[in-house]
Amino acid sequence: MRIESAVALVTGANRGLGAAFARALVERGAKTVYAGVRDPSTVRDPALVPLSLDVTDPGQVAAAAERCGDVDLVINNAGVLGQAEREMATN
Repeated sequence: MRIESAVALVTGANRGLGAAFARALVERGAKTVYAGVRDPSTVRDPALVPLSLDVTDPGQVAAAAERCGDVDLVINNAGVLGQAEREMATN
């Protein structure tokens, strides 16, 4: 996959690994990087295009797909912490 001039969407792009993926795409020449997050105000990198997206909400997924019809590359990084944390604490 050629990154230079590509249009990408990274879910969970406001922190941690998602933010690192998004930043790496920008640094490698992606034309546009949509940052799919639950709260767009949490996207601090001005090189990213904030996109309201909760991947558990079918309506938001459909709206994001319609808005981002130019996407060449998707990195689905969104996730929730909870179950694994509970298991680790228990075991």
